[in-house]
Amino acid sequence: MNSLRGLTYLFVLTLYLFAGAVAFAETADPFKGVELDELTGTFIVTKTAVNLRGAPGTNGEKLGKLEQNELVKVVGKAKGTSWFAVVRDNGERGFAYSPVFLRIIDASLKAPLKGLVRLKNGIECQYTLKYEKDDENAGDEGLKVADYWADVACRVHGKNLAFSAFMFLTEMPWNMSPGGSHQISMELANIAVDYDRVIASVAMWRIDDGVVSFDSLNPKKYKSAHLVEKKEAKDVPAALKSAVEIAISSWNDDLWKAIADKGKSVAKPEVGAEDDSPDETEKNIDSEDGEKPLPGMEHSGRGEE
Repeated sequence: MNSLRGLTYLFVLTLYLFAGAVAFAETADPFKGVELDELTGTFIVTKTAVNLRGAPGTNGEKLGKLEQNELVKVVGKAKGTSWFAVVRDNGERGFAYSPVFLRIIDASLKAPLKGLVRLKNGIECQYTLKYEKDDENAGDEGLKVADYWADVACRVHGKNLAFSAFMFLTEMPWNMSPGGSHQISMELANIAVDYDRVIASVAMWRIDDGVVSFDSLNPKKYKSAHLVEKKEAKDVPAALKSAVEIAISSWNDDLWKAIADKGKSVAKPEVGAEDDSPDETEKNIDSEDGEKPLPGMEHSGRGEE
């Protein structure tokens, strides 16, 4: 009789433990049952000791602490809230308050980026953009920046011009504000005007909207009245190509004349020089003949022919 009671007790205990394990398994994933808005990416924690919670709200169970400058993966945003669904490097999952995060992107290029710009005014430019490096602490507050060098060859009103440009893309929002835009600047290397001021065209990439927009051109007197205001861009290569087109479209005839006059001395190889490295976006060139030299440019050198 006692053995029967013992077996019954053991059976009941087993069922209890099994039910508890099932209940724990069902509640172990904090994202389960929470509707998430689509949002993904790598983000950096900007504050110290940020709570990681089991539910999107201050009433959620505290699961741990996120450290300042820690990188995490965001896999969504709790619908109707300001709480990110976060996954840490160790696999720990939970919710954290979104204003303490800044998106950080990998703006490196695995291979040179080639493209073709055709503007409505008849100007055509082909370019090769090469990734240089990341500046870990460039600019104010340690803003992370990726650098590039562009070799450009253009057909401008029947003349051939070739020049170089320096570019950078901020891998964090330029104003260090959550949800802010990433700045993409294109500066004309070795072409200084107005007391050695370098021409700089600035565009802003709002990743969440998938749009690169014109921001400014300095000096302002060189701004074209017919510039391309914005272009769609869902990833880094597309954003860089959009920024190049926007920049080139923002230059007026006075600036093209300055390029023709001062764009003969450059520090990089000729555009179109042999390069065995693969083209990262070869299939995305605007036309089938996008990589062919523009008419009359097969033997173009630096400056005006």
